[in-house]
Formats: sequence, C-alpha cells, structure tokens
Amino acid sequence: MEHEGEIAAAIRRFLRQPAFRTHAQRMGKVVRLHPDGVPYWALGAAVLHSTAWSGA
Repeated sequence: MEHEGEIAAAIRRFLRQPAFRTHAQRMGKVVRLHPDGVPYWALGAAVLHSTAWSGA
C-alpha cells in the first residue's frame, strides 16, 4: 500500500497526544485523525469533542 508509512506515522503521533497517551484515556472514544485536529466522540457525551494536534 502506498500510504501505509503515512498511516503508521499518524497513529504514532496520535498515541503521543497528551489526551490519548494511555489506554485508559482512549477507552470509550471514537476518534478521527485529521490534519486540522483530532475530533472524537466520548462515551456518554452528547457533543463532538475536538483537540488540536500538539507538538508532541
């Protein structure tokens, strides 16, 4: 696949984000990785949350 290196890099970058660093922090969330930020739904929340990419 031509984009697998980019996908792996994006996942590693996501896992370094302060809000998603641990397994417990990621539980109950549905996340979309996007160049403009990281929108996500959290279990029990009625609104879409979003966080910007940090420099991590």
